[in-house]
Amino acid sequence: KQLVGEIKVNYIAPQRALLSLQACVTTILKIYGIRHPQDMHTDLEEDYRIYTSFNHLQYAFIHVLRFLHAHHLGERVSLWIARQEGVHIRLAGQAVSSSLVQELFSLFSPQETTKNMGLAISRLLIEGHGGNLLCKTSSIPGQAYTEFVLLIPPAEMEARVSAEPASS
Repeated sequence: KQLVGEIKVNYIAPQRALLSLQACVTTILKIYGIRHPQDMHTDLEEDYRIYTSFNHLQYAFIHVLRFLHAHHLGERVSLWIARQEGVHIRLAGQAVSSSLVQELFSLFSPQETTKNMGLAISRLLIEGHGGNLLCKTSSIPGQAYTEFVLLIPPAEMEARVSAEPASS
């Protein structure tokens, strides 16, 4: 918690701006697609305003996409925006192991110290913006998937949270 607090004050606050989530995702996918052309299904019909740093959002997206594309076996990655739920990025047909999910967001994983550090830093950045980065999996045959959810609060919700007095 202390690390997230430091990140918020010294690294995140100075870089925040009011942005369209849809425009951010579209730009990030174009940037990612230039270096890593992948077949992805996207549904970017939903949109809302967010108060965040584009660079931090891009960092988190790139690390999630790299992780999913490193683990796919030809399946298609799907990405969609849900108004109250943020951005979902799902790899259908495959669930990463539950032991790997437990290690994904650890800054100091006992086994793979640097491999997933980008996801751990991504989560810290998203938390610093008032959101969260989650990984959900299902290993049900025929319905298996690995899904990341970038919970990014709408700008109006962030403004309400920021305006609330801090509890002592």
